[in-house]
Amino acid sequence: MSGKVLLAVQDLSLQNVYSKLLRRAWHITIANSYDEICQKLQAQYFDVLVCDLALDAGEIHQHLPQIQAFLKAQQTGLVLICPFSDPCDVCEICGGLKANCMTTRPVALQELATLVGRVAPQSTRLT
Repeated sequence: MSGKVLLAVQDLSLQNVYSKLLRRAWHITIANSYDEICQKLQAQYFDVLVCDLALDAGEIHQHLPQIQAFLKAQQTGLVLICPFSDPCDVCEICGGLKANCMTTRPVALQELATLVGRVAPQSTRLT
């Protein structure tokens, strides 16, 4: 079985790098906004949502409770990428969020691949 990742990253250069890396083991679909996340999650099942908190000019965190409720119902894993590397900023923005995994920018590419693999069932990985 092939695994599916919804990659919600607005920055095109990061989107290209992350999708190139993850495409080695996952089928990747791109979302560029909260509205696109909702549309794509309603249209098909994903094993993991990788969401950059810089999406929608940083306003995506306001929609995360709704997204998380939908993901929980679908049993979809969530990896959040916090756009701050300063621990104080991370705590302020990400402190109340519940994600299977969270990382900060800059993201080590192997770390991102590992996190996605950790939150998705292993049976969904491409061989």
